Amino acid sequence: MFIVFMILIILLLLGSMISIQAQQTKVIKRENAAKKNMMRVAATLFGIDNHTGSFLTFVTVKNITKAVVSNTAERDLRNRVSSGALVVSLSFPHGITKAGDQIRACSIILKNLKIFCSVTKMPFVDTNIIFVQLFLNSK
Repeated sequence: MFIVFMILIILLLLGSMISIQAQQTKVIKRENAAKKNMMRVAATLFGIDNHTGSFLTFVTVKNITKAVVSNTAERDLRNRVSSGALVVSLSFPHGITKAGDQIRACSIILKNLKIFCSVTKMPFVDTNIIFVQLFLNSK
């Protein structure tokens, strides 16, 4: 019994002298990590009104094309404000481009099939959003 008691005291003394360090880990939520790995291309369309109707906007980055169809009447009803401009935003994987790569945005008005395009270049790799302007009333 005396030996068990001495071993217990030695273990207690050793335990108080030895510091145990806990390793901290940084937890990143999956959705936040996904957002950080995305680049957005925001195409601002000028010359939009209630009579424009439906239009298709598509953006091409490094042979990847994404598109969205919008209707100006539906957007005006939701926003209650018609400023003549509309922003369409599409996401692409971050890191697929390098500085100087071409980004092309186009919009097609579906009632008359007029197409309007604009091209820009990737300024630097760490950009999370690229702005492109399309003027639908230009000739």
